[in-house]
This record gives sequence, structure tokens and C-alpha cells, in this order.
Amino acid sequence: MGIPAKQFGGKGTTIQVGGLKTSGAIQIASAGTGERLSETDELIVEVHNTSSTDCYFKIQVGSAASGTPSAGDSVGFIAAKNSTRPFILPANGYITASQIVVVVPLDIETATS
Repeated sequence: MGIPAKQFGGKGTTIQVGGLKTSGAIQIASAGTGERLSETDELIVEVHNTSSTDCYFKIQVGSAASGTPSAGDSVGFIAAKNSTRPFILPANGYITASQIVVVVPLDIETATS
């Protein structure tokens, strides 16, 4: 079961907030392992750091980044036991992290998804 989202439009791209597509969440269980959520769709996601250690993550389109992300490596940062703000993950975008993370798409849970 998911929590419905709301879409807001106006100037620029429509954004969606407040959803939780629980069936689409993935865990990246190994540091330095890149995972992709969707080959064809861009998604609004949050990345949750489940570790008690700070985490660095890198996004690369087309293939997973090699190696484990670290400070000063053009990466995102998530404090221990914390999460990112929602952001757009490009289609065919891979996330590689330095800790165990859970990537959650913010979308509406539907019977067909």
C-alpha cells in the first residue's frame, strides 16, 4: 500500500510531492554497487541512509560509477540515519553509495505499478 501524492504545476515543470511508492523502493546493500530504478523514466526520489555513518552517493547516467564515492568526489552527502530532499533521478540513472541506502520513488502506488 502506498501513500498518494499531489502534483503542483504552474511555471516550469510540474512537481509531485508527498507520495510513497513502496513497491518501487530498492536497497543498495553494498558500498560501491550501483543500482538503477528505471531505464526509461525519470523519477522523483529520496535516498535514505540506513547506516549510523555518514554517506556519500554519486549519480551517473548510462552505467554505474566505478568505485565507492567519497568526500571531494563530486558527490551528494547524507548524514548518518538521515535522508536527502526529493530530487529528480534521470532515466537510466544509477546511484552508487558509500553506505547501505534505500532509494524510494515518490510516486502514486497503483494497481498496475
